[in-house]
Amino acid sequence: MYRQILGYIPSVVVPAFISMAMVYAYTRLLTPAAFGSYTFVFSVVLVLQSSLFFALPTTVMRFYPQAAVAGRQDRFLKQAYVLYYVMAGATVLLAVGASLLVGSASGLPARRLAGTAAAAVPVTGAAQPVGQPLCRQDGAA
Repeated sequence: MYRQILGYIPSVVVPAFISMAMVYAYTRLLTPAAFGSYTFVFSVVLVLQSSLFFALPTTVMRFYPQAAVAGRQDRFLKQAYVLYYVMAGATVLLAVGASLLVGSASGLPARRLAGTAAAAVPVTGAAQPVGQPLCRQDGAA
């Protein structure tokens, strides 16, 4: 039993240390506003992921045995995959639309649509020390 516990500890400790290191790095590399945007987008992504994509694997595990007994497992899995891709596509469209709205409302360029949580990280000045003003390319603050 102790061997199982010792094997489980790294799977808990390593992600915890990586999370703490990432928070330390993000707070040092990003401005407070950029870190706030990153944190907000990351939280929204986690809520969407858990609310949209957690139920589908649970549903498949729950109803697959009944579909297999009835001989409809191929049709059932096809419907599950279609539902997954429809939800994923809708999520991507909502994320792109929301980032375009936020970007246009704040005057930021739309080139920040590089990823989900990474979309909140500004393209310019991401490596600036905290407290330093972000400069535009023409040198003005």
